[in-house]
Amino acid sequence: MVLTPTLARETPELGWLDPAQGFDTVMGRLLEWVAFTPLQNATGAPAISLPLATTAAGLPQGMMLAAGHGGEAMLLELAYELEEARPWPLLRDA
Repeated sequence: MVLTPTLARETPELGWLDPAQGFDTVMGRLLEWVAFTPLQNATGAPAISLPLATTAAGLPQGMMLAAGHGGEAMLLELAYELEEARPWPLLRDA
């Protein structure tokens, strides 16, 4: 099991990924932002993103748990345990 943030930074401000800035700029920013997820995407190994933290701005921050191939059940069991121990914040609670 590997634990990382789902994304490397908070949700960017509107326009940060504006395609008018040019391909190299946007791709560089995008790859920096999603730094932790490409390995799971490329290998097909299971992962789950859970809202386990909150940013300084009060936004939910996902934490990604990744497992080896065949680890889906373990990920779901862990997610259920974490949600029971610390329920996810709901939008209606904000």
